[in-house]
Formats: sequence, structure tokens, C-alpha cells
Amino acid sequence: MLDVKDKKILYHLNLDCRQSMNSLSKKIGLAKEVIAYRIKRLEEKGIIKNYDLELNSLKLGYLFSKIYVKFTGFSDNDIKELMKFCESDKKIGFITLFYGDYDFSLSIRAKTLTEIKVIEDKFFENFGNKILNSNLMLGVSFNEYALDYLIENNTHEQVRMEKEVITPATINDIDKNIIRLLTKNAKTSSVSIAKKLGLTANAISYRIKKLVDEEIILRFKAIISTQKIGNTKFRILMHFGACPVEQKNKMITYLSMNNRVIFLSEYIGITNLELIVHYESINEVYDFMRTLGQQFPNVIKDFKVLVMGNTIPVNLQEYIFQ
Repeated sequence: MLDVKDKKILYHLNLDCRQSMNSLSKKIGLAKEVIAYRIKRLEEKGIIKNYDLELNSLKLGYLFSKIYVKFTGFSDNDIKELMKFCESDKKIGFITLFYGDYDFSLSIRAKTLTEIKVIEDKFFENFGNKILNSNLMLGVSFNEYALDYLIENNTHEQVRMEKEVITPATINDIDKNIIRLLTKNAKTSSVSIAKKLGLTANAISYRIKKLVDEEIILRFKAIISTQKIGNTKFRILMHFGACPVEQKNKMITYLSMNNRVIFLSEYIGITNLELIVHYESINEVYDFMRTLGQQFPNVIKDFKVLVMGNTIPVNLQEYIFQ
């Protein structure tokens, strides 16, 4: 069982895993040595899975798309074939597995709609005979929120927001290589990165700060095993009915204040809104959706609830090298 201090450590590392031990010590009220020991224990138990960064792909001029797919039968061999297919194109970042109306989704970042269409065509060429159902979605905005429920926080802090920009930002090869190394482990020190890239630690620190200040890197975060802290990740796909835009926006604002909502993303396609929520059971999810329907009647025409399985990284952030 996690105690209050462990939960606070997880909460603050999920907000910023590169913050100093001094900073963590002040926020949590424990000595640095005790925090270091607790972090190591959380890592060994698999509660902290790894350390990652959030890159603002929309600001860099990339489109974001997902393909949700249901196969006629889904086996371990299908996963292997999917891995081979995805590894062949750096624009496909990861595969997420599900239990429910879809078996998996592919996450794609590309510069143009044509590039997305090429990937979709190749996918159907390779797997069309297995596909029972599919859903292509084009991302409009992405919002991520802190794990406030861990510390029973009544407020709900937004920690990531991506929206389309008129003039995309650009980064050079040095910055791209820094991002590549931090994607493997977001806690990698500036000294370690400097040695690998042949620069000074001060130069690396300056470049990382600049990437953060310019909101190209949005966040460094600990990836927490939801299951090992007593929750399950669910993905909810909503299709809106004929409703005033004002009502839809009120519902989105309402959702953003629920501390069980961790991701909230808007899409063009059959699915208009995608949520990731953390709950102990699927019954709680349906209770949540029932309450939402009562609060905002006629907004949601249909929805699907998927139990999230493993997320398989394939080419994380490698699209920036295309």
C-alpha cells in the first residue's frame, strides 16, 4: 500500500520529473535521502515505469491522427505484424491495446494529410482482410491534467495544452538529438547528454530551458503504473449529437474540472471527444457517463468505453527526424 508521502512523490514526479531533490524535499516534507530511497523503491516495484517528455507536436507543425481498429480475431502474432508495420514508418509513434469495441489504436504524427492518407492506405493494404471496423480521427486540441486524485486535491491542474499554431516553430539537429535522448529517459542529466553530443553541460541546460520556455517541450513526467496504484485506465470515445456549440463547450469545461479526467482531446471524425479517465472499476465509468448525460442531455449521441491495455512504444518522437 502507498502512504500519503509516496502518493505525493508520484504526484510531483508526474508533474516534473527533472526537478531537484531540494525542490521535492520542500514540497513533500521529507529529507532528500528519504525521498531518493522512496523513489528507488517505487521504481523497483514498477509503480514508476519510466520517465518521459511531452513534445508539442502541433507547435512544430505536425498533424496528429489516430486509427482505431477492430480485427476479426486478434492474436499475439497480429501484434508482431503490427510492430513490423509500424517500425517501418517513423511517423507512427506507438500502439495502444484495448479491451472492448476496438483492439488497438495507432498514433500518427505527420506534416500533411497526404502523409496520413499514405499510412492509412498502406495499413489497409497489409491488414484489410482482418479489419472488422476502423475509425480514423484527426486531432484538433489536446489537454492533459495532473493526477490530482492521488493527493485528494479539490482543484484540477492543467499540465499540457496543444493547439494548432499559425506559424510552426523550428528546431535544429542538436535540439532534436537532445529530445531523442530525453525521450529515452527524461531524467538524463545535462552532463550525460553533453558527453554524448560533444557539448558543454551549460550549453545543454540552456537549450533544454529554451525548449521548455518556447513550449516545444511541454513537460517532463514520470509514467505511473495506474494498475499498481489501484486504478484502471479507460478511454472514452464520444460522438456528439445536434447540439449548440455553447453546450458542448460547457460540457468540456465541466469535464476539465473532474480530477479523474487525465486526458481530454478534441478530434475531427466519427469521434469528437476522447477522454482518458482513471477509475477503480468500469461500473464507476458508466456512473460517470450517466451523470454526464444527465448534466448535459442531447450533447452526447453515442459513446464507447475501452479498457486500456499496454501502450507499445515504436518510434517515440522519431517523427521529428523525418
